[in-house]
Amino acid sequence: MEDALGFSGNSVDKVNQYLEEAAKHPSPTYYQILAEQLVWRHKSDEAIAALEKAIALDASDAWSYEVMSSALTFNGRGYVDAAMRVDPGWTNWRRYLAGLAYFGMGRFEDAVASLEKIDPKSAGHWTNFYGLILQLSADGHLGRNADIAVVKEKLKQVLREDDQPGLTGLLAQNHFPYKNYADAERLLAGLRMADVPELPAGFDPKSKNRLSGAEIKALFFGHEIRGRDVVSGDPYWRKTEADGSYRTTVGAK
Repeated sequence: MEDALGFSGNSVDKVNQYLEEAAKHPSPTYYQILAEQLVWRHKSDEAIAALEKAIALDASDAWSYEVMSSALTFNGRGYVDAAMRVDPGWTNWRRYLAGLAYFGMGRFEDAVASLEKIDPKSAGHWTNFYGLILQLSADGHLGRNADIAVVKEKLKQVLREDDQPGLTGLLAQNHFPYKNYADAERLLAGLRMADVPELPAGFDPKSKNRLSGAEIKALFFGHEIRGRDVVSGDPYWRKTEADGSYRTTVGAK
């Protein structure tokens, strides 16, 4: 797998429908896709359980091990080389997974060494996106100011492809669904050291009107919201269930 599953808001409902149908006769692919969704919903424990079932069905499928690597790392554990034993050879995505695992262990120099080997011309959009954010944080921890400037320039182009005005800690945190606070804070701390703002321009992190985590949960969980995307201005709809799972669309439904 060369890139993460990039489901758009408009496709989430359709994917869920397909998964419900596939669950009647589950295959390794079913468990792999289910695990991807669970990881991004901060349910890495359940994702790991699903991937164990995928591996039991087909121990020769390298994708199961790649997804397991991501799930275990976001869960606070490391796991890199099983996919290499099943399907030898480095890919850009595996370079990212290795960098992610090293970063989680606080081995920032090893993380950078792996992430620098990603070929931006052949890598997919999300591989470049995740890899550069992680590399920027690692360089921040290492205090490599010259490297930080270079990575920021590369990241600007990738962010333009995604219609993002700039990197913030909030944006990065949304894309790295760590289970444990210490792991998320390691990422954010490195970005702060690289002078990445916590919030988009115009938002004050010390504002008296800023909601607490409990207040945000009470406002969103179990509710439906409608509005407009702050970047594109397109209509935005989201329904969040009591357990934190959600469905969302951007643009016309």
